[in-house]
Amino acid sequence: MLDLKQNVQYVKGIGPKRVKVLNSIGIYTLYDLITYFPRDYEDRTKTKKIQYTFYEIINLIETIYLLLFLLQIVLLLACFFLFQMKPNLHPCRNLKQIHSRKHKYHNSSYT
Repeated sequence: MLDLKQNVQYVKGIGPKRVKVLNSIGIYTLYDLITYFPRDYEDRTKTKKIQYTFYEIINLIETIYLLLFLLQIVLLLACFFLFQMKPNLHPCRNLKQIHSRKHKYHNSSYT
């Protein structure tokens, strides 16, 4: 038979951390636990439909495009400063070398 005056720490599944939480809200015994009623509750039986107006959707899309545009600017600036600090990483450097090699082997008699 269950003793309602038994401490909640002896209930299976309630560890020391949970005992501290229960004690902080005034639950010390099994009787306290089964007679504890929350101050408030959520009624989830009534659902609300989320409806957006046309202008809210347009505003959301504009905000997303603006954020993507700002992200592109930040990435371009980061690449610019990175290539300023380490010029050997710049992609155009390799293109210039390839371009100069084409001119070495290019036969001008065909043009």
